[in-house]
Amino acid sequence: MYTIGLIDDEESQLKAMRRTIKINAPRSVEYDFKSYSLSKESGKLVDEVFRDVMHDIVNEEIGCLIIDYKIMVRTTKIQGTEIFRKIKEVVPKFPIIILTEVVEESIEPDFIDADKVYRKRDFFKLEEEYSKDKVHNIFDSMRKYVSQRDSLKLTLFDLKEKLAKGNESDMIKEVLKVESEIADFLPSDQSQIDRVFDEGKVKKIVELIEKANNMLE
Repeated sequence: MYTIGLIDDEESQLKAMRRTIKINAPRSVEYDFKSYSLSKESGKLVDEVFRDVMHDIVNEEIGCLIIDYKIMVRTTKIQGTEIFRKIKEVVPKFPIIILTEVVEESIEPDFIDADKVYRKRDFFKLEEEYSKDKVHNIFDSMRKYVSQRDSLKLTLFDLKEKLAKGNESDMIKEVLKVESEIADFLPSDQSQIDRVFDEGKVKKIVELIEKANNMLE
């Protein structure tokens, strides 16, 4: 089952998001929603939401995130793109959508792809093709993200098993490569290699492997 994260300061807008997705979602897919609470202090909101969302990504509790572009905290306006940027810097492959009425303004930052910004009033027109297509894109993005994430996790698990059995010379570079790839989908504080070796030993093993390969050439 997929869980879609929602960020908006207005309950009416959150209801509209849920209604739109429910009407146009694939019938065979199970899904749920999670709305994130927003701090009443503008200076804390972005960091607190980032912390909560990252917790859920690491624990595989959400499959995508939809963020309203304009979030009001008392008299201060927070741009949803600030949250978008912080998450994408850590998890580049995680699917995030910006909902907005000012598309041109929302896509100005270099880190925002135009296809990740949906025009709100068109998205909420339930029977229009635009709305149906965008909801389809949300579920397709989640499916691809989860599939690729889980495939890399399985590959890493298999490599870890071989690494634990002592096949360092064959596995060390492959583990490093897969861990680099999976970090774009699922960040981790500690790598599988770190759990087996300290950093100095890892570097030494890699150097020895490269030295041995050069001698055989």
